[in-house]
Amino acid sequence: MYTALYRRYRPGTFEEMVGQDHIVKILKNQIKIGNTAHAYLFCGTRGTGKTSAARIFAKGVNCLSEGERPCGECENCRSIQQGVFFDVIEIDAASNNRVDNIRELRESVKYPPAAGLCKVYIIDEVHMLSTGAFNALLKTLEEPPMHVIFILATTEPHKPPATILSRCLRLDFRRVSETQIKEKLREICEEEGIIYEESALSLIAANGDGSVRDSLSILEQCLPAGEKTLYRKDVVEILGTAGEEVFLELTDKVVQGDTAGAFVIIEGAARDGKDIRQFIRDWTFHFRNLMMSKFADKLEDIMNMSCENADKVKAQGMKMEMGFLSAAITELSSTANKARYSAQPRTLLELAALKLSNPILSEEKEAIIQRIEKIEAALASGAFIEKKEREEVPEAASHVFEKEIPAEQEPEYIPVQKEEIPEASAAKPAPKKAQDGGADKLWAEAFALAVKERASLKLLANDVYAKGIQGSSLVLETNSELKKNMLMQNAPVFEKHLETLSGKKLRIQASAAKNNSEIKSDMKDTKARLEELLGADKLTITE
Repeated sequence: MYTALYRRYRPGTFEEMVGQDHIVKILKNQIKIGNTAHAYLFCGTRGTGKTSAARIFAKGVNCLSEGERPCGECENCRSIQQGVFFDVIEIDAASNNRVDNIRELRESVKYPPAAGLCKVYIIDEVHMLSTGAFNALLKTLEEPPMHVIFILATTEPHKPPATILSRCLRLDFRRVSETQIKEKLREICEEEGIIYEESALSLIAANGDGSVRDSLSILEQCLPAGEKTLYRKDVVEILGTAGEEVFLELTDKVVQGDTAGAFVIIEGAARDGKDIRQFIRDWTFHFRNLMMSKFADKLEDIMNMSCENADKVKAQGMKMEMGFLSAAITELSSTANKARYSAQPRTLLELAALKLSNPILSEEKEAIIQRIEKIEAALASGAFIEKKEREEVPEAASHVFEKEIPAEQEPEYIPVQKEEIPEASAAKPAPKKAQDGGADKLWAEAFALAVKERASLKLLANDVYAKGIQGSSLVLETNSELKKNMLMQNAPVFEKHLETLSGKKLRIQASAAKNNSEIKSDMKDTKARLEELLGADKLTITE
């Protein structure tokens, strides 16, 4: 009869245990000097070796060998390994959690060992015992007969009462590292004659989440029936994960603000049957790799991927700011946590993609910091205007900050048509359409091309007007700050088409229509901000 891998390769000696050296050292020394405790609490996440360690410890205290114990060869060791040793009693507390079950245990404790040196009671999932059962066990656990050892195993050590915990020697089993799990998988594959790819083993170890048993179950699941080959593509398909190229493309879409394109990729993943919850975790891990690419050169081992994919990830990561990466990891981690309990994880994923492609929609601290950084960058690059003749500046702008430019570098200046700004009123005036036919026509053509590339830009129709060309900038005006922000977020798209149409690089310079009081307030705030950043003595101000 076929035996599952995790049962076939269950450790039989302390040396075969993986990743629990601190536990092994304590138990081996206690067996060696004969100074064992009367009760132990083995706690840790699933698949880390709690029950296996309990069985090995039971072998050690009952081993008949004169040398290293357990030897695994004597009659007692073999009987315990086969599960037929009379003096090692395993109890599943999940199904034997009543007071009556513990009373039966208390009665059997009184009898001396029949074949071994001592009796060992292994109570698995002890946190499942009822309150009455814990109370019934308490006195026996505190003062058991000299020939009895209790080993309580649990994945939730906070649930047993403090009175129980205080009477046990607690040993915490840690999650096993991916490196150690991968090495164990490699040994098993070689022993079973399986041809494998290193990347496939790495992917299984990563998804094992620190559990050797889970990793062996995934390995067995990924092996086709009757075949002895293990490839990464098979593991990806079985686990429901997506290839690295999918996350590279999806990340590009959200960075470009192409929400519709991101939704198409998510739709494709769902149509291919990918596990959406796993997809969210993998995308989070992709952003983690992007972050790591900024601090490490050789990324193949850190990222658990091929050299080719590592190069692609590093190239993508170098284009991104840490603020965006931090915001993305925070947003996706929150989404993954919510998706665990949601019946609509895909909707949560699409909402996360929407927020990442439109940072203005996110309320996360990292996203707000990212927006502030963009505003500061925009101020740093366009907060100054060149000194012009007074009649070219609207009368309301009584204070103009100028940036000194050497005469030989002074850009060609095409005057912007002067406009009268009405007196302040409750409602904002709508901007007037520019009379500069050349700039207006150029903007209209570039806008039409941009809308074909990104349909969401239709929202700007009839709200943005060309005012003229000033040096290497196309001066635009919008009827609200919101439309101005949207325009500047998509500036690279417009500038690409402007260069194609005009044959030269034109940068977009935008402003929102404001009344006199708003302009004066903004100029005052800008002056205060610049004095704070640069110092008042470094500003040249003209009245």
